[in-house]
Amino acid sequence: MSGQTVCQFCTEDLTDRTLQQRQAHYDEHFSSRHAITSTSSQSTDVPARHGLKAWFAPYVPNSGNPETQNIFWYPSQTHPPSRNFSPGLIPMTKRALAKSRERGKTQRAWLCHEQTVHINSEAFDRTWGCGYRNFMMVCTALMVQQQQPMYYPLLDHPTPPGVRNLQACIEEAWAKGYDEEGAKQLKCRLTGTGKYIGTGELYVAFTYRGIPAQLVDFELNDGVEPLLNWVLRHFSADESPKPTTLDEALRGTNAIVITDKMPLILQHDGHSRTVVGCERCSDGNINLLVFDPSRYIPQDIWDAGLAVHNSQMAESLRSHRNSVSSIMHDALHPVQTIRSHKRKADAESEGETAKKPRASMDAQDGDQTTPTRNNVAQDNVQRDPDWSKVLNIVRLSASMLRKKRRYQILYFPLTEPLTESERWARRELTCVKIG
Repeated sequence: MSGQTVCQFCTEDLTDRTLQQRQAHYDEHFSSRHAITSTSSQSTDVPARHGLKAWFAPYVPNSGNPETQNIFWYPSQTHPPSRNFSPGLIPMTKRALAKSRERGKTQRAWLCHEQTVHINSEAFDRTWGCGYRNFMMVCTALMVQQQQPMYYPLLDHPTPPGVRNLQACIEEAWAKGYDEEGAKQLKCRLTGTGKYIGTGELYVAFTYRGIPAQLVDFELNDGVEPLLNWVLRHFSADESPKPTTLDEALRGTNAIVITDKMPLILQHDGHSRTVVGCERCSDGNINLLVFDPSRYIPQDIWDAGLAVHNSQMAESLRSHRNSVSSIMHDALHPVQTIRSHKRKADAESEGETAKKPRASMDAQDGDQTTPTRNNVAQDNVQRDPDWSKVLNIVRLSASMLRKKRRYQILYFPLTEPLTESERWARRELTCVKIG
């Protein structure tokens, strides 16, 4: 029937349902963890290379406006994000882990770059878009990190990250001789299709743009510990935690640290996720902390994360404006500045009688402002979501990982951008094998 909308998994007619009801219907499929598997069983078998490669389904025309299929948002932008972009979840996860530590569950945890954004698939790529969304999630961190600022223009030009833009980028790399084997497997065509891509194709996209990346294969015949320990070392080595407040230090929350490390992309047969951290539990077990593109972020958590992001951006903007204002004032009014410094020096040279009234005034000001700060803190506590819900979204346990034996990780060492010759030298996939 013309205009009919059916579920891509069970073919149930969803035409008369609202967008929220359709989303809930799909979430039921994904919560059972069978959706990806059932879709993969229908795909064309592809010989694996380096343990893992792309899995793709026959092309099915996609609904929706193509112009909306390249939407991308990263934290430095001033306009609000689309609903499937969820900023602020790394600080939210840190708070949730601190609560878990207070209850004796978590011993320590390490999280990736604070501004990494969770991005979930939309209706048009719900059954095949995990690889594309993982690419975009990593880009949200790579484009705002300060260690290698040249990554931003390499990823933003000539086209910014996006589902269809990524397809075109990979096709362009194939046409120039990158990963010829992978190009043949996918029949040299991605743009406009619903074909799956894996970490191999993402390696091509990043390398082609000049972003250093490395693939690591894991053959887990004797358990998942090699994978877990590798991820643990990645996030915990050379820790560069964000400064903590005195209150956080007294409560021991510095055991939960946000680092400047980039997230990882974890691939197994049929699905991929973005690894944003690692948790060591009090019983010695290790959990991965992941952003899964198939997971829809509940409204209360999305709202709280956006509030955290907006607060951080406002504070950053205030600091920047104060710094610029001070510098500009000194430059434009040098005489006033000299007189101001002189008055300050004269005041400091006065006796205690001049200082006491000022101290008293400061105390009164403090008495007036402290309740306001406390009220703000109380309001934030009231808005906080259920922390267990946050951890249920991001935790990936060893027992879940044991269901697969072969994994591949794509990671980003944050070294100098690749030169043209270095890009060409890495045009074929190279993997480090563990296990």
